[in-house]
Amino acid sequence: MYTKCPSCRAEISFQPPANAANLPDGYKYRVKCPSCGVTIGVKLPNRTAIAQVQPTFTPANPNALMPEPVYNAGAAQAVPTDEKEAKAAARAAQKAEKKPGTARNVTVLVFTLLLLVCSVLGYFVNQGKLDVELLNGLGMFDGVSILEKMTESLDFYTLTFEADVAQGMLTVLPVIFFLATLLTAALAIIGLFTKKYVRLLHLVLALGLLAVAACTMFQPLLMAGEFGGEALANYFMDIMEQKLFLMIVPVAICVIYAFCALILTFVPMKKKAARA
Repeated sequence: MYTKCPSCRAEISFQPPANAANLPDGYKYRVKCPSCGVTIGVKLPNRTAIAQVQPTFTPANPNALMPEPVYNAGAAQAVPTDEKEAKAAARAAQKAEKKPGTARNVTVLVFTLLLLVCSVLGYFVNQGKLDVELLNGLGMFDGVSILEKMTESLDFYTLTFEADVAQGMLTVLPVIFFLATLLTAALAIIGLFTKKYVRLLHLVLALGLLAVAACTMFQPLLMAGEFGGEALANYFMDIMEQKLFLMIVPVAICVIYAFCALILTFVPMKKKAARA
């Protein structure tokens, strides 16, 4: 016997049950579409028609191709339903399909934790609690100290932004970097519980962190307004002489993170098939 799936319109071939002759007329049987997985109800003809030999499908033009594939649905199960209920079941099945973003959120969380570690280490270095010369470069990314000053006194805002707003923004770049990292980590933790990954949002945050990290590393040049090649070369020479190598580490992490976020944005997530 043949029927059509109301969801994907595929033609389904199935065999009626052995006790079909004992069932009442108009009884409906459950047939699962092997194409989309939707379960539909098929109303069988009367018992006399079932007892007769079922005709086979033969196209009028033997050279013509069948417009739709025919599948063998196997043994049928009885369930009362109609076409409207079948469409509702198809929509429910699609909603039941979840796109788990656990691995992606874990990736984001790892990068943000590394960036937070850089900021915290820079704070300890600037506070004199960590006397390691190699870590001095991370002091540029100490947003915690500036954040403490901002919360302690309102005079900090006046002294920072009164003379020049642009200079003030450059001064608080480590704070922006620290808070943006916290926000990204919080979104990743929320995504772990909700099993969702907002690709565009995380891409924007990754690119934003990269821009802020790069501006923080070149903060002295930006404040001085020196953008030439000679000034840039002298700046890197000073970094080498003062052993501030780790200043590059947060920027390098942000570059890798932005690249991964770009890949995760355009690579589709695997769907978790819903149970029938």
